[in-house]
Amino acid sequence: MAVLSSQTGPAFDVVSIKLNLARTRSSHETLPDGTFRMINGPLVSVIDYLESGLRLVADLLGLNPVFCRSSALGLSPNLKSQERVIAAVKAVGGVHYLNAPGGRRLYDPAHFTAEGLTLSFLAPYSGPYKCFLPALLTQPLPAILADIRASSRLEPPT
Repeated sequence: MAVLSSQTGPAFDVVSIKLNLARTRSSHETLPDGTFRMINGPLVSVIDYLESGLRLVADLLGLNPVFCRSSALGLSPNLKSQERVIAAVKAVGGVHYLNAPGGRRLYDPAHFTAEGLTLSFLAPYSGPYKCFLPALLTQPLPAILADIRASSRLEPPT
């Protein structure tokens, strides 16, 4: 039996999570296409699994992000770290790179500015859900979406 846990929350049995997701959401909400395939399907690669999970959550919350892997952009394999990020942003016509709260030490704001790009970071999450997986199983999806929108703030690099 696989168990997921974190330092801030209880342990969750993966099988129970799958069953609860099916029961909780199928009784009053339509699950996005591919939900059960994503949950029960074979793990082809970790990257495919993570992307499928992101797509599933986006679908559950009614979000429509555009996903693009940097490996599909034809970037030079010699580009690493912030140089690869800058090249990826430019390859899709972007002018702003938004990173998760961590990683501030990985990027030089002046270098992004010199390349004509804006660099920002999400503010650390401080909402009521310490772990989103149980919230996705037990809370109304509109409440989760409202919390994400209310708590998502951009911070400049420091």
